[in-house]
Amino acid sequence: MANLSKRGSKKYTEIKKYQPYELTHCIVYEMAIRNKKVIEIFAKLEYLKKIKELHPYLEETTEKSFNMIDENDTYGLTPKEKKIFIKLSEYKLRDLENAIKKLIDYNKSKKYRKNWIADLEDMNYNEVMWMENIILYTYKYDGNIEHDFEDDTKLCGGQLQIIIKALEDDLVNNYLLYPEGYLVNYYGADEDYLHEVENKEKKDIGTTFVDGINESIYEGFHILQEYTNEANKTHGINQIIPNFKRKINNSNQIATMLNFSLPEDEIVEYVKHIKRTLNNEDVRIIKSPLELLGEELDKADNISNMCSKNSRDNEKCFDGRKGLSRTDKLADMFFIYDSVKAGDKKLDIMIEIDKYYDHDDIKKKSFSGDTYDKYNVIAKDYINNERYKELISGVKE
Repeated sequence: MANLSKRGSKKYTEIKKYQPYELTHCIVYEMAIRNKKVIEIFAKLEYLKKIKELHPYLEETTEKSFNMIDENDTYGLTPKEKKIFIKLSEYKLRDLENAIKKLIDYNKSKKYRKNWIADLEDMNYNEVMWMENIILYTYKYDGNIEHDFEDDTKLCGGQLQIIIKALEDDLVNNYLLYPEGYLVNYYGADEDYLHEVENKEKKDIGTTFVDGINESIYEGFHILQEYTNEANKTHGINQIIPNFKRKINNSNQIATMLNFSLPEDEIVEYVKHIKRTLNNEDVRIIKSPLELLGEELDKADNISNMCSKNSRDNEKCFDGRKGLSRTDKLADMFFIYDSVKAGDKKLDIMIEIDKYYDHDDIKKKSFSGDTYDKYNVIAKDYINNERYKELISGVKE
């Protein structure tokens, strides 16, 4: 029990801070980051990041023997070559490491001058950009010209970026998580409003108004407005965007036109009317992507009644001890999952949970073996089998 994690650790007490309006969103994030495949993808991305740090020549994503990125963003690669590097992204971490080590151009890496632009301080940026490729090459690679040592069989930055992009897209599209710095467009924007996803809640509360763009940041949401068409009096973007403590790719969001100048009771009643109507329909009106393709899917459980079957095919549903908040119960569930995965014993885990609640004014009822088994079965099912995606899609896939 010496190495047993503490129930009072920050990663569990933070769950208690999730607000009711963001709870499902944040719990889906907590489940996704514990999935084995997700952990593997993040490990591969971290490895490739370190490779770029060790071999800075791989930062040069616009070159493949000095062919510039083409209009299809293939980094100078043919479709066949691109498929090869996408396939590398599917390798297991150890196999990917071995493949990359064999492909790195160590000679090129040794000669690359990371600060080559700084060496041209006496020239302005445009002049550097329009220099002959062969001259640029001598600055980048310590006086060497391309044909002196260029090896087309070795890895270049554009090829590495194909691998990274494939891993990032897999993470976003198949597991609902965003890698740091991932570029997305705001839903419903008339024009391209690409921005880097921030995986943490925006904390700089307040309003800024610059060059016709209004951004107001609040707890739970932020407003982004830009007035772009004076003749038609329209916005390029006019949205309230979630500012939750955890970010996921929620592709099940649907645009709803609301006027927040109206009385609160009218707005609340309108939203409740929509929700009740959709819930009472025998046939789902709002379709998931798979349903739009013609598949028939069953309605999924929500975060309040997650149910899974144990090894005896008995259904276990999430409830837990009375007197505890839902976030406390969910934090207990994640603590059990993590501890079991770490190899800790059931009795030790239950004792640690009881110890955590000893500080409360009212002593809670001891944590039962039945509740432990329930939480363990549900967590494993939703995390390992990727059922957490059902909580967002609303259907069983």
